Amino acid sequence: MGHAGFLPFSFIYDGAPSGRLLATWPERETTTTLDAHRRQHTRSWSDPKTGLQVACVAVEYVDYPAVEWTVYFKDAGKAETPILEKIEGIDSELSTEKPGDCHLHYIDGDGETHGQAQFAPQEKVLTVGSPLSFAPLDGRPTDGSFPCYNLDWQGDGIIVALGWPGQWSSSLTASSAGTVHVIGGQALTHLRLQPGEEIRTPRITMLFWQRDNWIDAQNLWRLWMRAYNVPKPGGREIPIVRAGGGFLYDKFGWGGGLQNEHDQIDLIDHYAAHGIKLNTWWIDILGAGTFVPYSDAYNTTPGPSIQSWDTDRSRFPHGLSAVSEHARQLGEKMLVWVEPEHVMTTNIVYRDHPDWMLTSPDDPAVRKQINQGVVLGNRMILNLGNRGADDWLIGRLSRLIRDEGIEIYRQDFNITPLLFWHFHDAPDRQGMTENLYVQGYLRLLDTLAAQHPGLMIDTCASGGRRDDLETLRRAVPLWRSDSWGPDVTLQNQTYGLALWVPYFGTGTHATDPYAYRSSLGSSLFTSWDVRDPALDYVGIGKLEKEFWKTAPFFHEDYYPLTAYDSSPGAWMSWQFNRPEKGDGIVQAFRRDHCDDVAHTVRLEHLDALAKYEIDDMDSTTPRVVSGSDLMQTGLPISINAKPGAAVLIYRKINP
Repeated sequence: MGHAGFLPFSFIYDGAPSGRLLATWPERETTTTLDAHRRQHTRSWSDPKTGLQVACVAVEYVDYPAVEWTVYFKDAGKAETPILEKIEGIDSELSTEKPGDCHLHYIDGDGETHGQAQFAPQEKVLTVGSPLSFAPLDGRPTDGSFPCYNLDWQGDGIIVALGWPGQWSSSLTASSAGTVHVIGGQALTHLRLQPGEEIRTPRITMLFWQRDNWIDAQNLWRLWMRAYNVPKPGGREIPIVRAGGGFLYDKFGWGGGLQNEHDQIDLIDHYAAHGIKLNTWWIDILGAGTFVPYSDAYNTTPGPSIQSWDTDRSRFPHGLSAVSEHARQLGEKMLVWVEPEHVMTTNIVYRDHPDWMLTSPDDPAVRKQINQGVVLGNRMILNLGNRGADDWLIGRLSRLIRDEGIEIYRQDFNITPLLFWHFHDAPDRQGMTENLYVQGYLRLLDTLAAQHPGLMIDTCASGGRRDDLETLRRAVPLWRSDSWGPDVTLQNQTYGLALWVPYFGTGTHATDPYAYRSSLGSSLFTSWDVRDPALDYVGIGKLEKEFWKTAPFFHEDYYPLTAYDSSPGAWMSWQFNRPEKGDGIVQAFRRDHCDDVAHTVRLEHLDALAKYEIDDMDSTTPRVVSGSDLMQTGLPISINAKPGAAVLIYRKINP
């Protein structure tokens, strides 16, 4: 970790910079072996005057060129500390042995700010002395921006990621010497700690790479993500999720009326009767829970509001457990979708514990603002930074999971929290509410996973707005974005998000091949009205076989085969490759304004000496092509329909 003058973080304490202070404070260093592949190094310092303790906890990976660290601050004294401010989890000058311009690769975040281009990949050449700065919108970490960066000196580089499910900020500045100064952390810190209090920085990860190109580096990142970050519920690899349900925002006119025990079981049986293989049944507690009408001075039209996260026994006489048990008999897990942090005045937790709420300013101008698509009004947030509130919610959710037979728990967050966090900060405690909240949120997910070892957790925040590294260590995004159409949007999302996240899914109501294939991923949710005899069940059956054939490949190595293009006149193609088994898939899309019938793509990282059998999902005759031809001449793809999509599976047939 180097000596104090070269530590990779910074802060200011009582007006003095950390580099100067830590050089004079008593210091300890310990190393612990976590397992065969990880060593933990802890350096800690203590201010003899005020009792402030600072600890940098770093983990070194033996099997990957990666290191990560988090810095903790604790008041171990008997009085509150002086002002601790401008805390940066990373404040480092980065370079490689290869001189030249640094190309920065990153993706945009989710959300309306990007129109129909969520997770779009970006590349910029860093200009000397001109910082590039990033921050999310209003408190959710991947709303608008995505805190992962690949610094590429053309074959030599460093990936840097911030793990912080809150409001972070970062900047990257190139120097004339070829270095890049990277700064990042919680966006606002200007606070005093009270005796016994502890805060932390974002988790900072760095992965060093030397590869032919930056895409190979992204696949090294994906491998590391799969090895050490993607959750393993019950100690097993995260499963493919093929979910069905009878409710999807009630946008299809029939879903809302089917939120009852009889109709949910009937829908499960209809899926099975039509031969549609599911392994998950999806219920929204907002549809199954207890409701009362809600309105306030700013939202004057009464609408349904969740009163508690208890199942409505008038519609589910035996609770959700009757549905989950029926699904389990067919080999399906129960997924239940809950939004526990977002509270209205009708909720029992507000009734019993108003002191646990984070409220917004009592200002008509503020409360008339639109917050996540809805007038803010009197809506509130349950303060997870309050230990009593966090414990209560953990107990409530744990009981729901246990009693209702839930095997996949989905936590949503449809309100932007930054306004609430800042409003509850005193002038000398700025950033404190957020920091304690983030710690409580992570503790919530960790405790649920510990109490229910086989539990799979799904992260959602109006789609993919909470996909930072800390969250992705605990949960997977089965619903990657609330922008789940049109089809070009879905294609764009896969293209960009796959660079950084090796497991994600979405939903579709479509039954045509182009739209369905645009939705393929590691998981897929549909809410077809399978009671309808007019649905094309033969066509659905063919598409469903494609899902089960292709889904295992989406967490493998990923290679874009065309440039990113969000226009309707383009072809877009990519490849997921499984090198240890010599197989993979290619997806290609001819969009509705594209006049070119044929398209050729050169595949990546095959065995040049081997032959490959290629199965086109739209053809009964496989092709056999050499690996060298597939990589050098390319794979020709023809799609007569406009728009149209092709899915091809290849497998090595000889060494």
